[in-house]
Amino acid sequence: MRFQLWMSAALLLFAWQSALADDRALNADETTKLTAAVAAEGCSGGKMEFDHGRYEVEAAQCGDRRYDLDFDASFKLISKSTLEDDRALNADERTKLAAAVVAEGCSGGEMEFDYGRYEVNDAQCGDGRRADLVFDRAFKLISKEVDD
Repeated sequence: MRFQLWMSAALLLFAWQSALADDRALNADETTKLTAAVAAEGCSGGKMEFDHGRYEVEAAQCGDRRYDLDFDASFKLISKSTLEDDRALNADERTKLAAAVVAEGCSGGEMEFDYGRYEVNDAQCGDGRRADLVFDRAFKLISKEVDD
């Protein structure tokens, strides 16, 4: 009985850790679907990976320019940005992003707009730990990585 309980707990832990796995390579099916999604945007190529709970394509060729593309789990385009999108925040964005960070139980941190999304590095969270937070253009949390 104890052995079965231990095995069940170990399997649950493994499944939970696997579900939380972040940065990883794509399997063949994901690669095929992501390649089709990229082509549907009029683009090709680029480095493909799964990171922060979504599919990312870095430096896809779209006409005469290169873009970074982000897709959700159903391969729907979330953002399309060029390196020109990397910029400082304006006052309104800074206020909205600070409010979003507080809503996640954190404060402070280094704020920037990078690759079509808002990033906050080294925010101080209520549990005493620091975290890196990523938000979409609507200031909805995409990922929260707690520093160990």
